[in-house]
Amino acid sequence: MNDAMWDVPIGVDADFGVTVVDGNDDPVAFVGDEIFVASLWQGDDLAGVSGVIEATWDGGDPAAGTFVVSVVGAGTALMASDYYRVRIDVVAADGRVYAAYGGWLTLGDTPGVGVAPAAYCTLQDMLDVCGDWLIPLMQDSGKASFIAERARASRYFEKAVLSRSRPYTSSGGVDLLSGTWDREGPDVYLAGLIDAGKLIPSPEVAEAVAYLAAHYVCERQLTGDANDPSRERSGAMYRKWRRCLNGITVGVDYSTDGGGTYIKPFNMGNFSSR
Repeated sequence: MNDAMWDVPIGVDADFGVTVVDGNDDPVAFVGDEIFVASLWQGDDLAGVSGVIEATWDGGDPAAGTFVVSVVGAGTALMASDYYRVRIDVVAADGRVYAAYGGWLTLGDTPGVGVAPAAYCTLQDMLDVCGDWLIPLMQDSGKASFIAERARASRYFEKAVLSRSRPYTSSGGVDLLSGTWDREGPDVYLAGLIDAGKLIPSPEVAEAVAYLAAHYVCERQLTGDANDPSRERSGAMYRKWRRCLNGITVGVDYSTDGGGTYIKPFNMGNFSSR
């Protein structure tokens, strides 16, 4: 058995050589008429994925226990970028089953037609406030420009703005017998404006969101080690995000099609996540 990680882009064909060894790491000789059973699944007892993994003696050497495993690009074309378990069994003519290989296949991203989620800061904003120490972390992640972290920070920032507007929702007035009264509720109108891109970007907004995105980057690096340097960095980025947030006023465009411009300010001081 093995535990290698095969990294293949989605939609791309790839071949890997495998050698079956015994408990002493010596190759196991085969005749060449044995049958392969190839399995690909996401672990536990989840259903397998067919048409992706194939194994053959062609290109290998049965006497040396070597065979070839092919990843079929056409089979992965519609699959998600993720980690998958790989298992190859060899079934001999007498019915004996050899556990020939066990490992991992990771399907990497491939260019497509997707659109990056909207964000209120750029990679350059993050580098401006944090420095170049972010670059190696980006390279390690395999993702360009911290797209996920910037989008996550932007969505949380939108929630912070929404927390500054909690209009009362009518319940028909106060009724002491039933215990109902007017209460705060989410501002669905403001939420609609934010979804429509009406929140006004600014350098102050970009700085705050950049710090929160950097906090998420560091958070991903955390280990269980109490002396992990990412722990201090993560905390520092979060404190800077809070300080920036508490010092800015955010504008939302409430203008209507009827003409005129009305930018409603939201003071983010004393930030509340209610």
